[in-house]
Amino acid sequence: MQKELILVLNPKQASDAEVYQSIAATQLKIALKRITHIQVIGRSIDARQRSVKVNLKLHVFIDEHPPIEE
Repeated sequence: MQKELILVLNPKQASDAEVYQSIAATQLKIALKRITHIQVIGRSIDARQRSVKVNLKLHVFIDEHPPIEE
């Protein structure tokens, strides 16, 4: 199964793959071990407020592996 997900994180969370993988599992309400791969599709920075946020658009692979590109 594949899902697209948008996470709004602080810069420290967005820079650590293990952290945003754990947050993605929580958002999708699945066990962390079911996520086989996460591909970052897009990344943008929202600095309009005092606290800077990073928007991550993720393609999450659940119980399957991503296709091999040649």
